[in-house]
Amino acid sequence: MKRIYTIFTFCLIICPAVYAEVQKGLMPNFLLDTKLFPITKDYFSDTVPRKVYKAFKNKETPGSWGEKVYELTPEECVEYENGTSVVYVPDNYDDSKPFGIYLHITPSKGGVRPNPEYRELMAKYQLIFISPNGTPNGSSMWRRIILGVDSMATVKAHYKIDPKRVYVGGTSGGGHMGMFCQMLYPEHFNGAISHSAQSYLPSDYSSGHFPGLSLSDAKKGPRRKLKWAVISGDKDYNYKEILKTSEEWIDKNFDYKFFDIKGMSHSMAKASDLEQVFIWMGATPSANPASTLASKESYKQRTWTAANGSSSSQATLIKISNGKAMLKKPDGKSITIPITKLSKADQDYLKDVSKK
Repeated sequence: MKRIYTIFTFCLIICPAVYAEVQKGLMPNFLLDTKLFPITKDYFSDTVPRKVYKAFKNKETPGSWGEKVYELTPEECVEYENGTSVVYVPDNYDDSKPFGIYLHITPSKGGVRPNPEYRELMAKYQLIFISPNGTPNGSSMWRRIILGVDSMATVKAHYKIDPKRVYVGGTSGGGHMGMFCQMLYPEHFNGAISHSAQSYLPSDYSSGHFPGLSLSDAKKGPRRKLKWAVISGDKDYNYKEILKTSEEWIDKNFDYKFFDIKGMSHSMAKASDLEQVFIWMGATPSANPASTLASKESYKQRTWTAANGSSSSQATLIKISNGKAMLKKPDGKSITIPITKLSKADQDYLKDVSKK
């Protein structure tokens, strides 16, 4: 314990608060070092996530999802280790302007590595492409969602992001996971895009594809005003069901659109077709992106001070565990320090965080 504190103090005094060189290009195993919420229970604390959490605890999911969705508890889904994601940062990214995010969840074990056409699309719309690893169909739904939102939180921590241009999607079963991410955490997204997958809304008779929820839950807060899209075509075996569910979303007054692509099969959309969705969702970057506000993190970077007042440094709170605070410095390195070794102001701040 003493050694940890010594390292922390050394870094406060000696290490300059200089940002590491920004990484660009394709990074197939980008380490997830930032959580959407530093405290596990906060993933389930809001009304809608809490209802879904209860449904999973009671095993109230569609029978077609199988038993594997219960292999891990929701808490275990959050408390994974060594998560990674495929991340592609276009060459035209720099710190002078914020980029948006396109988060894509797959139905397979590995995340998608964007092809040249997708890379061009990301550069054109100034978006960082993210696709978490370890999200196959049949695995725990909560784990798939958590890997997605934590991938987003990690990229937000490392890059300058425009919070008004963050979109989530996926292919097949991953497409529904994209819709579910926005249903659970709507304050973090500006649109959901399902490639070749239908999502049944809750009704008077069932929760549809959103366990534990009613139609009024699905419309709580900003959910009805956010954009929802499905992109598929007449060669997709889900085509008739997508047409059916599309009518339901429109009838229930969601801001929804089905992009019917002639000849598209059960697959991830071509970049040229996805662009149509981006245009409809307003993903086009601002003419003056430098004026766009940077992302508002759940827990912002702040100044932390040693208990004896001898040193201080900028860092972001990652999580609180076992009486210790894990912090991430501006250079991307993480450090862990006993809370008692921090100033009273820092300790009071952490107490407030723990109560939320």
